[in-house]
Amino acid sequence: MTDEVDTFADACGRPDAAKADKSTSTPTPELTNEVVINLAGLTPLQYAQQLAREAKKYKTPVKLLEKAVEAIKIEKEAEKLLEPH
Repeated sequence: MTDEVDTFADACGRPDAAKADKSTSTPTPELTNEVVINLAGLTPLQYAQQLAREAKKYKTPVKLLEKAVEAIKIEKEAEKLLEPH
């Protein structure tokens, strides 16, 4: 049995198979403000269709993405109210 580990230090030094798989996979794209702003500008039907896809793509919880979109919508509404008429 050549794969046996003699010491704890040896075990810590060896790469874990699960960790190795994660490091070779493609990195998660960065979730930017542009993505959230684009979601906020969609129609309700488009938003419902796109939300889960974007959450999965960016490995972000749907609830977190919903809150970010809501914050952008509130910000846009505040800007409208502050514009001179």
